[in-house]
Amino acid sequence: MNISTLPQTPTNPIPNTFSRDLDVSVFGSFPVKQYSKNEYIYCQNCDANSVYFLEEGRVILGSQSSDGRTTMTEVNYPGDLFGELSILGDTTRNGFAKALDSKIKLRVIPKDEFLEVLLQDNQIKLQFFEVLGRRMRKVNRKIEDLIVRDARSRIIGYLIHTAEEKGQKVGFEMMIKNPLRHQDIADLTGTSRQTTTTILNELKQMNLINIDRRRILIRDMDTLKSMH
Repeated sequence: MNISTLPQTPTNPIPNTFSRDLDVSVFGSFPVKQYSKNEYIYCQNCDANSVYFLEEGRVILGSQSSDGRTTMTEVNYPGDLFGELSILGDTTRNGFAKALDSKIKLRVIPKDEFLEVLLQDNQIKLQFFEVLGRRMRKVNRKIEDLIVRDARSRIIGYLIHTAEEKGQKVGFEMMIKNPLRHQDIADLTGTSRQTTTTILNELKQMNLINIDRRRILIRDMDTLKSMH
């Protein structure tokens, strides 16, 4: 969920979904917390009393079933808001949020104070619910993918959606900077790491993508979409 409310820096651009005039006056005064890789921002079943705005690094959301199986649901990037279900009445977390990168920096917004902002600012309120709608559509898409698509199609879908939402256009190609590890992609798409690696290598051999630790370059988006 994307609410751009913090000062933008050249090294860590924050998507401009919300008016930047709201930066300091609305969210700039809330406290900053930092986390390290694999550290939990919040745990499943803990109290849901805050909303989080991600300023630096990436955070992965997931949940754990009663039999111990872990499911990863979404990755949040700088400019994303998460933990927002506390605003809609959840008193405990139905999942967890964990740091993906070595340095995570975020703003902690108490639930009651965020509700005050929503009540006082109609622009923020409207945009907040628009973003909630987009997140619900993402959840529905993920459920559909898990039910009707095979592993290959799910991984291709992950590449397409990530490029469209977070990628940068480079000529006729799309670039995803700082890609997830193969294991993280596997967890998000409900596949194994070995299957994920095999499919990504096949796409690379077909010259549809180029991939290394720093980026994924999608060379032919139209062909990828035809395979999804």
